[in-house]
Amino acid sequence: MDIYEYRRKRLAALIKDRYQFRKNIADASGWSEARISQVLSPTHRDGRAFSEKVARKLEADLGLESMYFDQGAVPMTVDASRTTSGTNIPQVIFVPLCEISVREEDGETQAVEVVNSGNQFAPYIAPWLAAMGIPSDRAALFMASDDSMEPKFSAGDVVLANCDETDVEDGRMYVIRYGRAMRIRYLSRRLDGALTLRSINPRYPDEHLTAELSEQHISVVGRVREIKVSSEL
Repeated sequence: MDIYEYRRKRLAALIKDRYQFRKNIADASGWSEARISQVLSPTHRDGRAFSEKVARKLEADLGLESMYFDQGAVPMTVDASRTTSGTNIPQVIFVPLCEISVREEDGETQAVEVVNSGNQFAPYIAPWLAAMGIPSDRAALFMASDDSMEPKFSAGDVVLANCDETDVEDGRMYVIRYGRAMRIRYLSRRLDGALTLRSINPRYPDEHLTAELSEQHISVVGRVREIKVSSEL
């Protein structure tokens, strides 16, 4: 898969998951439906219509983070123009699938450690991680253990987390230690330290914990910065 096909795949997934129809994404971006169709076409301009310039412009017009359409691309998918111009191919970081390990003494949590769970990784372009403010050695993938975030993602899907971001910002999604387990939830914290955990699936009601309970049973592992399906590992 070259970078053009990769970007088309990312755009098609974005339309399906967020906009449903090309007209909706056209309206949101200010682009015409015909232009969106050209970008998605595997034959228009020999399949090279979704250039880097087009990708960055569409990201900006949709309010997406820079490099959104290139997330997870590997070196072989870099534009040919980068190699023929003498520009170095961006470094690729292989981010591991991780688990959390909780050590307790006398019933109190002493440490929460992020542990590489094996040989599963996903490739990320280093400049994209840097643009997102994610140190390469603090990036980790975690697999959702339940369906609490459906329809956004399902059990078995994977999120990329920045383990340097552990201060709670209201309404952000985080990987957390929940007792001795790992969970993915939206968090909000009150001035008194009380914490609210929110899911998307209505079968999982909001949970409200006092400051004392949240300190005892919850640890923030990292902020979720991207969602991947498990087949992309």
